[in-house]
Order: sequence, then structure tokens, then C-alpha cells
Amino acid sequence: MSRHCPRRGGSLTSSLKGKLLFTDPLVEGWKSENVIYELALKEGCGLNVRFEESAVKGVQRVTDPDEGQSFYIILAGKIALKDLRPLDLKKDDLFISRDTALMMKRRRIWRCSAG
Repeated sequence: MSRHCPRRGGSLTSSLKGKLLFTDPLVEGWKSENVIYELALKEGCGLNVRFEESAVKGVQRVTDPDEGQSFYIILAGKIALKDLRPLDLKKDDLFISRDTALMMKRRRIWRCSAG
């Protein structure tokens, strides 16, 4: 059984409360530049990364000229998927957002696999 699934006998409400603790790991007082640098390092970029605004307001393209790699990032609290279309993201493009950011018409809150 997945560690994200409630144990038998546990309530869905208590399980969701525990899950909500991990939906937005940014600490109070965070700065976007610091978060972007941290994520860039985790993605294998060097400290020589550049940030630039993309075609979508609030979305930045982060590029490492030394490694020849780039990714998109948005740190806003919410964004609609339809608003990301101008980025023309491809299968291999990396897009990073906060867990709480993507808004969908129908949001599936709970999904567990049986096995």
C-alpha cells in the first residue's frame, strides 16, 4: 500500500490533514531568488544561472549557459493551466511550480492504487 493512502480504520479527514502539511514547503519570509537558486542547483545547474521573464506573467525561464540547460518556474500561489499555453511546453521541458499553484476545473483530491 502506498504511504499516501490512509490506513484501514483511519479517517480520510485525518489523513488529508497530514497530507496538507506537505503541500507548500516554503517557509515564511522566503525570497524567490533564493528558491530559484536552490532549485537550479538541485536540477544540476551551476551558480551562473540567469532569470528572465517568459511569455507568461509570473513565469520565469531559468537558463544555465555553462550547462546548456533551462527550465521554467512559477512561484505564485495559483495559476490556471490554460494560462501556460503560450509557453508551448514540450514533453522534455521542465516546469516547476508550487504544489498549491495549479488550478484545474476538476481536482482529484485523493487517489490510491490498490496494491
